Amino acid sequence: ALLTRAVVLRVVGNLRAADESCVRLAPLTPALIGAGCLASVASLDGRAAAAEEALGRALTAPDPKTDPSLRLWALTIRAEIAARRGDAEAAERHFRAALSLGLRDDYLLAAYSDFLFDQGRAADALALLERAPRTDGLLLRLALAERQVGAPQLAAHVSEITARFDASRERGDALHQREEARFALRLMDRPAQALALALANWAVQREPWDARLVLEAALAAGEPQAAGDVLRWMEATRIEDERLRRLARQIGEVRS
Repeated sequence: ALLTRAVVLRVVGNLRAADESCVRLAPLTPALIGAGCLASVASLDGRAAAAEEALGRALTAPDPKTDPSLRLWALTIRAEIAARRGDAEAAERHFRAALSLGLRDDYLLAAYSDFLFDQGRAADALALLERAPRTDGLLLRLALAERQVGAPQLAAHVSEITARFDASRERGDALHQREEARFALRLMDRPAQALALALANWAVQREPWDARLVLEAALAAGEPQAAGDVLRWMEATRIEDERLRRLARQIGEVRS
């Protein structure tokens, strides 16, 4: 319960309360769970280097009882921290270590494919995703890879994603606004719609990808002023994310 609470608080941007839950959790669980919880929060509020180091120590500590799925979770967190800090070599190493465990994990596939996109490796992302489950998030990333490499299946997958989002709206489900914003921005070339969706999502979720979508959509839509709340959040949290910092600089240049 404490771990779930910490995750929810982190997602909505209440980092102080999330950290408090992780501190309460740490003495009650195996070391790797506590370290992973603490690192996932600390990496967003200016303590990324220390968080990655602490998680690395926990991962190297011998514990024959460690569940492989727990190790995968921790390695994925460490990979994402390294990627945000701009250490692509370390991120690749940690993602590969997580994949080598041979467990199906949709979040890992999504995170690694996003990393591959940022490295300009769409073909590698396509190879990773071709046989992956067709969850909404992974299907979206498959279509993103297909667009970049010119795969013939793109049109069919775009139609399927569109139908899924339409069905979600009919149900009154607003849980996929992050994915729909990315779909509108990168696959439908509708920056104004993407910005509206990204801002609606930002009102609910405040993780690095949520911030990134607002910044990217604001730039694409020619509305840099719409990114003001994200920029203030970045300043308040002192988040260490090289891509967010580059986007923030672009926003500043356009506004000036």
